[in-house]
Amino acid sequence: MTRSIILFIVIGLFVLAAIGAAFYFYLPESDQAGQEIKISATIFPLYDIAQNIGGEKINVKLIAPPGASPHTFEVTAEQVKKMQNTKIIFAIGHGLDEWTAQITSSIPGAQTFTVSKNIDLHESNHESHEEEHGHHHGDVNPHYWLNINNAKIISKNILDELTRLDPQNTEYFQNNYNEYLQALEQADQEINNILGSISSKKMITMHDAWPYFAEEYGLEVVATFEPFPGREPTPQYLAELSQTAEENNIKTIFSEPQLSNQALIPFLRDLNMELAILDPIGGLEERDSYINMMKYNASIIHEALK
Repeated sequence: MTRSIILFIVIGLFVLAAIGAAFYFYLPESDQAGQEIKISATIFPLYDIAQNIGGEKINVKLIAPPGASPHTFEVTAEQVKKMQNTKIIFAIGHGLDEWTAQITSSIPGAQTFTVSKNIDLHESNHESHEEEHGHHHGDVNPHYWLNINNAKIISKNILDELTRLDPQNTEYFQNNYNEYLQALEQADQEINNILGSISSKKMITMHDAWPYFAEEYGLEVVATFEPFPGREPTPQYLAELSQTAEENNIKTIFSEPQLSNQALIPFLRDLNMELAILDPIGGLEERDSYINMMKYNASIIHEALK
């Protein structure tokens, strides 16, 4: 008799556990207590900003690894497999990371959210060369995250989207956003202090990634070495660039770790110019956060132009 009672209790517990598991499984994700929202970000700055706002309530994956150029990055099948159940992909858009379409088409329910809402976007300088080279890079310069005022707007856009996905944690996300906003404002002041004492404000960069940064800190990008990302300049273009460098007394060209400098080295040697490396993506060493990346770039510019 006792054994029958024990057996009955054990079977009853199994039934209750099965019912509870089934009920939990069919709850919407935002209603599952303690469940993280699974999201992705195309580049490290977006990954870091999203992590600061989402905190422990999200599980965010970085798609393009540090050191990879989003202009030339290709998504692998293995990455897509690991991203299954992703709710949203935070992207820069405007021609920089359009490869997100490959991902969303392979993940049911996944959406791409472009974070540029309410940002004053610059026209691309590539437009003036489009007819000459027969190559189109879009009408907008997509490197808008390289401006802390824009990072504040990006943060607000991410906040709004996370709140929409998980309204139960609105207060949590809002508090994180408020703290991060203060950190961005402090970083902005530090960068202004770093760049306030430089004697020259004019720059030549490897490609057209830095006008948003320059705009915020009173710098001027007078030319780029590559009129298009990944395409070497013509001899005529190099002659014009040499003249621009001489007229503006520019002794340094700023490149990036994601780009090859092979075509740049002979030009630097011929003009006796220096090479400095800025990092628009970050995610490594001293650039292990968006804020540290921005301060790192300010220090490199200060060292070159002081």
